[in-house]
Amino acid sequence: MYGLRRGRQWICAPEGDGRPIPPVLAVCDTNETAWVAATLDEALERSALLRVCWGWATEVRAIR
Repeated sequence: MYGLRRGRQWICAPEGDGRPIPPVLAVCDTNETAWVAATLDEALERSALLRVCWGWATEVRAIR
């Protein structure tokens, strides 16, 4: 499993939201509530999408 970090915080999404891009994204201090991607490819796609859509620079990190 993989998550995205922005600085020292994790990108988080509403719990149980399975849409590709949830309507609300936030940052959190713990990876327990991180927006989890099942594969590295999915995490990289999300990272690229966040950069293009919102200008957020993120890094992919393995979690759990």
